Amino acid sequence: MTPEVLKRYELVNYDPKHGYPGRWGRFYRCPICGDIMPSSPPTSLACGCGNILIDQGTVRVKHADQQPFLLKKRNLIKRLLRALKRGH
Repeated sequence: MTPEVLKRYELVNYDPKHGYPGRWGRFYRCPICGDIMPSSPPTSLACGCGNILIDQGTVRVKHADQQPFLLKKRNLIKRLLRALKRGH
């Protein structure tokens, strides 16, 4: 994981044997191509290399030995509150 990604996101522990959690403010990062995508997108998404497909809340991983990283944005609530105060 690059230092730039770790500045903006933090890792969230999960066990893929119990499914792939999806909720607002959570993202998956592909360990192969590095794409970052929301865990609950409004439409179907796939990473650039096709390892991860997210379809209506269902996450599918092509290569079982290449599990995605689950991330959450750092200080997301603080940033949202600041944006609301600024009127955005």
